[in-house]
Amino acid sequence: MFQDQLDSYVDVRTYGAVLDGVTDDTDAFIAAGNAANNGCGYLFIPPVTTNNAIDGGLLISPVSVSWRRLTVFGINHGGYNSGVYSRTSRIKLKNASSGSLITLIGDGGTSVQNVRFQGLMLDGNKANQGAVTSHGIYLPTSTVGEDSFVEIDHCYIKDFVSDCVNSEFGRRATKIVDCKLWNSKNGWNCASSDGWLDKCDIGQMSEDGVQIKDWTVAITGNNIFSCRNGINLLFGQAALTNVIGNKIDRHQLSGIRAYGKNATIMGNVFHRNSESGTNAASHIQIGGEYVTVMGNTFKDGGGLGYLAAYDVSLDANITATVMGNATGGRGFSSTQGHIGRASNSRCVVSVGEYDQTPRAYVQATLDTATTTANTIAASTFRNEIIRRTGTPAGPVTDTTDTAANLVIDMGVPFSILNNSIGSAIRFKYINQTGQTITLAGGTGVAVVGTATVANNAWREFTLNINSATTCTLTNVGGGAL
Repeated sequence: MFQDQLDSYVDVRTYGAVLDGVTDDTDAFIAAGNAANNGCGYLFIPPVTTNNAIDGGLLISPVSVSWRRLTVFGINHGGYNSGVYSRTSRIKLKNASSGSLITLIGDGGTSVQNVRFQGLMLDGNKANQGAVTSHGIYLPTSTVGEDSFVEIDHCYIKDFVSDCVNSEFGRRATKIVDCKLWNSKNGWNCASSDGWLDKCDIGQMSEDGVQIKDWTVAITGNNIFSCRNGINLLFGQAALTNVIGNKIDRHQLSGIRAYGKNATIMGNVFHRNSESGTNAASHIQIGGEYVTVMGNTFKDGGGLGYLAAYDVSLDANITATVMGNATGGRGFSSTQGHIGRASNSRCVVSVGEYDQTPRAYVQATLDTATTTANTIAASTFRNEIIRRTGTPAGPVTDTTDTAANLVIDMGVPFSILNNSIGSAIRFKYINQTGQTITLAGGTGVAVVGTATVANNAWREFTLNINSATTCTLTNVGGGAL
């Protein structure tokens, strides 16, 4: 938006703003805003004219206003990602302030509606603040339940002690588009429903790029990088969140913590997450029920050793759908594999009778210590990779569970096969025990072909389900590690 496109607007200088970055312009800003709010609906913040991006602009103390149907706009000629801010409409928080830069509050029992911020730099001046709660734009809790419709677009919001944008419960329909959120605690701390974050650059947050605590929020087309977690969907609060088409890159812990229910995570690119190097996290950590992960790309660490533990990891007692993702797999996009699961978690991955791809690199490690004769439980074969470890004294015989148990476990109850009878799965048996392992069939399981696996070697098998009580285990081939 440019001022010459408007029939009328209020220029903050008309009410005495100096814009030198030294004079306190708080009263002028509030007076001009009130005049525009009661009149034409447009408040113009002129750009800084100095070449020094550190100085100049509108310097204010924290303000709390109850504006409605107002657009606060400025001009950005340099481009916020270019490093050139010589023509920037800048609003800066005074040193040693206590409170948020702009707080939008209700007025007379109604919540704020239809307020828009456009083309502004909002500077929290974090280096000169104390240990206070200080957001860029703060929408406190509304008890009215009226939609807020606060929109923030083409703004650069940076250097706040707390969050760039904080929208609390009841402040529905917050929209943040084409912005840069930078170097604060959280980029957007959202406890309000029906929000939208689109085409933003979000980075260098001490906590999360995006933190969601309510439902029906869309996060689309953003570049989120170098935070603690990229996106954090909080347990018991976030629900029905759509995370689509984002680049999620170089976070200290997880790219996404999906602890809210019914999230859809689709078409995103994950790269170099779990950079802290301690307590290796996964690109996506799922602790909420009924999360869908589909059509994402998990990329490697560029040869620099930055690898997540898993591409997708499920907490205990969780059910999730994971399918159709592109991954380098164990050792390439993650250290352990594509999918990791804690006890009693279920990963719904099947589409048809023989669909191996969604199970890629689901791994179990089985350590039988010193024993040389073992029965391998049916649940172990849910994984594509079975890694055998231990310190047996001699050659080992591993006998599969019964065919009847395998059929029950691989069928619909555990969602490995869509229809057990007549279906097949494929798995890799890796031997790191120091001894030779022979894989034998339990009751109803016929073994076809070579079934021995040398130490530090692997062998692949297909497991065909012939009937409710019979299976065939067939050697496909093998090789050295």
